[in-house]
Amino acid sequence: MSIHEKSNKPEQLELEIYYRTDFLSADVKYRALVEDGIKNLRSQNHLSDCTRPWALSYIEAEIFEIDPELVPALYWGYERYESLVGSFDAYFGAYREQERIDYAKYYRGDLENEMQTAINFMEDACLLPSLQCFGWVLKIYAAGLRGGLFHNASHH
Repeated sequence: MSIHEKSNKPEQLELEIYYRTDFLSADVKYRALVEDGIKNLRSQNHLSDCTRPWALSYIEAEIFEIDPELVPALYWGYERYESLVGSFDAYFGAYREQERIDYAKYYRGDLENEMQTAINFMEDACLLPSLQCFGWVLKIYAAGLRGGLFHNASHH
């Protein structure tokens, strides 16, 4: 099951970890999401043949030098940053205001998403290795450029 697919078991739908807002903090939720992602990685192939935001293709692993074992932590770290800047809030939106207090130096304003700031946030808030954060953010920006999300890469 991918990280965005919901379980087919009715008793689990209500407890989907991705949409829960009862964690004490964004950091506690982040750790739970990473742990869940690692469990899913163990039961699946680490690399995929296609490119999705939460997956790592063979070519991306090589080009961006991303350790496949870190995909859950990198994915959720970047989602957490996206919530901080107001770009996406499905998973960490409930914690946004506290995150903006705790990590004020990374918040430049709503929708102010900068590559270096994202990398620094992921390193600091999620305790991820710098080069892995750099590779992941480059992967995200490359996918955005291919998909037409970023019209002028010099602003990112």
